Amino acid sequence: MDVVGDRVTRRSGAVGVGVGVLIVASAVLVALLVRASSGGAATATAAAFLVVAPAVAVAGPLRRADALSRTVLALGAVLAVDTVVAQTMVSADAWSRPGGVLAVGLISGAVWTVLWRRAAGPGTATAPARATAGSREPR
Repeated sequence: MDVVGDRVTRRSGAVGVGVGVLIVASAVLVALLVRASSGGAATATAAAFLVVAPAVAVAGPLRRADALSRTVLALGAVLAVDTVVAQTMVSADAWSRPGGVLAVGLISGAVWTVLWRRAAGPGTATAPARATAGSREPR
């Protein structure tokens, strides 16, 4: 996103959806790795993905927020998404490591896409720049 005057523009409308698809595709690859191998590398890769995917999905589109806010939101997203996925899968008696990785990847991809589109505004390629502290909007 670029700020041009009082408008926020996206360079390409496909970027947001593309990154969301990339998150989901990486979830599929990590799930396949976890399913094919039970070694330490597969476990470490899955654990890293379960932390990184929700954090990137929330912090990525929020470029205008300060670093502390982005970090707190990212950590909250990691805890919320991973906990809800694990609790739901255990309650449904459907827990599996590849299934958990896929679920977290799908949710993270959807969150990224929704936040990216909200940052640009509904149904448009541009949206008014959000007011910052101390700035005044034109009347």
